[in-house]
Amino acid sequence: MKRRTILALGAVFAAAIAHGTPLVEQQIKLTSGWNAVYLSIAPTNSADEVFADWPVESVSAYNADSFLYTESTAGGVTGESVVRASYWIWSRKADYASTLKSIAADTVLLCRSTNTTAFTTTLVGTPAAPRIAWHESNKDNREMLNPIGLRVGGSGTIDAADWFAGSPLVEGSTVYRMSGTNDTPRFVKSASGYGANATETLSDGQVVFVAGSEVSDWSGPLYICPRSGVDFGSEGSLDEISIRNDGEEEKTVTITYTNSHGSDSRPDLQYFDGGTGDDTGSGSWTPFTTALTRTVATGETWRVSLALDRTKLSGSGATLDGILEIAEDGGTLSKSWLGVSAIDTKGANPWPTGLWVANIKLSKVCYYRKDGDRVDGVTAGGVMPVRALLVVDADGKAKLVQRAYVDDVRISSAFLPVDLGEVAGAGTFGSGNLAFEYTIGAESPSNPFRHALHPFFDGKQMDFKTAAPSGDDFQNYIGSVKPEWFSIGGAVEFTFDENGAATWNPQETLTGTAKWIYRNVRRDGDVVAEGRFTMRRIAK
Repeated sequence: MKRRTILALGAVFAAAIAHGTPLVEQQIKLTSGWNAVYLSIAPTNSADEVFADWPVESVSAYNADSFLYTESTAGGVTGESVVRASYWIWSRKADYASTLKSIAADTVLLCRSTNTTAFTTTLVGTPAAPRIAWHESNKDNREMLNPIGLRVGGSGTIDAADWFAGSPLVEGSTVYRMSGTNDTPRFVKSASGYGANATETLSDGQVVFVAGSEVSDWSGPLYICPRSGVDFGSEGSLDEISIRNDGEEEKTVTITYTNSHGSDSRPDLQYFDGGTGDDTGSGSWTPFTTALTRTVATGETWRVSLALDRTKLSGSGATLDGILEIAEDGGTLSKSWLGVSAIDTKGANPWPTGLWVANIKLSKVCYYRKDGDRVDGVTAGGVMPVRALLVVDADGKAKLVQRAYVDDVRISSAFLPVDLGEVAGAGTFGSGNLAFEYTIGAESPSNPFRHALHPFFDGKQMDFKTAAPSGDDFQNYIGSVKPEWFSIGGAVEFTFDENGAATWNPQETLTGTAKWIYRNVRRDGDVVAEGRFTMRRIAK
């Protein structure tokens, strides 16, 4: 008999999608008699609802946590250790005795089908990366075997020796399966066993029971983090997944970004391929529209950063979901799924609102030839570090500021005099050119040509009362009374590098080239210094 159960396709499933749960589909098949079933998903319904149509009277769920080092040993006033049950139990007839109320992803189920023919059903739920809590066991003691569930891509089979390569499986031990049609289950040895010359094969959804040589977190050919997937929530914009090759041979791994089951939309993501080891990866942010593939050596970890550009969201408040499918294309064909979720909000402080610090390294200067022509871009004898502070509003308009406060700590910049405060910019923040023009007045205490303590350099005429002519008007230098003070000018120009995420960089760091221009400080013309900058948002 074949039945297709999509976990109450009506209101319950619609509610699951509305709440924004990344979902995948998994088919379950029970043969007559005892079965060991591996669920890589957490069904959205309760255990009562999931097992309502199954031809079973009871179900046991393996509790791998009972073998972890973190098992509690506190026993109250008696000091006795707390023993965790190895299995959770669901009973159709004795609900009061059931300890299995909901089913977690990555769980091995044991049950006896009362049907005389095969029973097939399809479940939908949230995925999780596999985790195996190995315990040490004697290969001849079947009561201490480790139940291992497999998710294998495609409809083919794989060699057990390939899948378990690198695991703490006892060398030369036998692979067991669950069988039996009577009330008591039994372990059945595989025909060929396990070993270098064994031909035992495995397929998707199977559970095998093996002896472990030690306590270990070996969780399959690929160790994937984070186990529960990526959740950007309502404010997040940057996260990372990692895939470690725990096998004994290099593996070709592919990451595909698809829609959640029953949904036709997902968050638009950018990715940055961080590579493995000394490999720096692709080196730029790229829209996640095609599958990523990389060869990962034994023991290496492939890291991929994921980012969500909230400036492109509608702000509807809805939940967006997607699925990352991670598959190994070689001898193990292992496959896992991770959920991706985000709430469609632009956030309280969307990009690029906030305080930015530009760290500039001025490394080039200008000089003037005898004919008066200026030559720019001459390499200086050293590097002069300078800091600039920018405040950007929600519309992307920027101001250059002399000082700012972050967590009651004051930071300042040498670009502007203390009495100037701030200067509005012209141009687009984060893209193209952004320029700030400012003037240091003749009477400004920050004007380097004003000798504030010199009694005869006070901007007054010889009576020390009447103001001297303005030094900003060149005609005043012709008269008998010369100006004593004059204004100077300045400009700061930022030219931003292009990045793969357009004007938005998921790491909230921008780079480019900066110019610092002094005007009216020398007769020949402007003084120009140039250098590279790194600009980072430090407060939102």
